[in-house]
Amino acid sequence: MNHYQTALSFVAATLLAGSAMAQGTTPLTQQHADFLDQNRDGAVSPQEYNSYLSNAFRYLDVDGNGSLSRSEVGDLLSDSQFSAIDGNGNGRVSQQELLGQGQKDFATADRDGSGSLR
Repeated sequence: MNHYQTALSFVAATLLAGSAMAQGTTPLTQQHADFLDQNRDGAVSPQEYNSYLSNAFRYLDVDGNGSLSRSEVGDLLSDSQFSAIDGNGNGRVSQQELLGQGQKDFATADRDGSGSLR
């Protein structure tokens, strides 16, 4: 598995991981943080996280139609994760829906309220 595929698995690990993070655990490993920390300041900002999710969305949107089907995400997301992110229930995940879930998860992971993940 290449570095980008490993990081894509991070999407699955972090999306809808709010309950795990609320219990004091976080799926953000040092390897993930290093990958996401584009400016190398030792922290992942909301902008860096959103940039990553936007790039992942473009990578996953194989047919280029601006939304993700269940088959495009494969087993990166469970059926229940996919359904939860699909806010309008149309069977597709838009970039806005993915980023919206990402913002919620980022806020949950930012337990100290610093505006970044360390």
